[in-house]
Amino acid sequence: MPPYIKNSIKKLAMPIFVKKRLREWKGIPDIVLIENTNHCNAKCVMCPHGKMKRKKGTMSFDLYKHIIDECVNLGIQRIQITGTGEPLLDPLLFERIRYAKNADIKEVNIFSNASLLNHENQELLLTSGVDLIFLSIDGFTSESYENIRVGLSFEVVKENVLSLLRGKKSKGNYKPIIIVGGLRVKGDASAFLKNNFCEEINKLSDGIWVGEHGDVHDWSGNVEGIHYRRVPWYNLPCRRLWDALSILWDGRVDLCCIDYEGTVNLGNIEKQSIRELWNEQRIKEVRGYHLNKQFEKIEICKNCFERPSWIPKNIERILDDF
Repeated sequence: MPPYIKNSIKKLAMPIFVKKRLREWKGIPDIVLIENTNHCNAKCVMCPHGKMKRKKGTMSFDLYKHIIDECVNLGIQRIQITGTGEPLLDPLLFERIRYAKNADIKEVNIFSNASLLNHENQELLLTSGVDLIFLSIDGFTSESYENIRVGLSFEVVKENVLSLLRGKKSKGNYKPIIIVGGLRVKGDASAFLKNNFCEEINKLSDGIWVGEHGDVHDWSGNVEGIHYRRVPWYNLPCRRLWDALSILWDGRVDLCCIDYEGTVNLGNIEKQSIRELWNEQRIKEVRGYHLNKQFEKIEICKNCFERPSWIPKNIERILDDF
């Protein structure tokens, strides 16, 4: 089925799933995004980290435990330990994962650029209990990769990724699920198709996602030079406002993961509960704007076209397989 037909079907179906999801909404987030640190060791061309003005730091373990304990009490089953930074720069990352799993959080996931996945960190990660690891790689050749992920070494990352995947296979474990994703840049097509690295990733990983430059969002217009293809349902409410609570390393709660500066402050997890934060007046106001298609009322939403699909993943997979 041609992509334009698939997207047309999704666009027609999406409002139905929006209404269904809102009817079933329980008043608590499905997932809590925890920024363990906003330090990063790369200067990626598609990331606003280099222009970020907010203070850099790492979340205290006491604050982290407070968040996890509250998630457990509310029945929240999913957390992501990654924000606007590289999570492996946090020396407490593995302890954080273990704490969450010991507290019976069902899904703990992280996103990493894989540059710090040396043998010691690979072993710690594979035995931490983490459920999902998304490794971000772009370019798939040394030249294209290092032009995008400035400051990182393609050869180091390549060896780290393959070593982690082989390490998981040697243990015979189902978990963690490891997804490798990134961009195939213009002019890189033949190299990608013949690339032994990609072939090996495809054999060893649990999934590989390869996008084009147009698949990368521009952080609500805050990164220049990115020509983002709008999703066909960009004028529908953003699902994140009903699904994902985003907590910065210092305890402040921002609107979503795209709000890297924390410009829309919803409160502080040290002073308010998750339920209070998720149902306070400011976020209700933003949800109302989205439901009424008044995206221009919120600066971070006005130029944002990174709207996740409301269609359940199992149904979306069926459509994508046609």
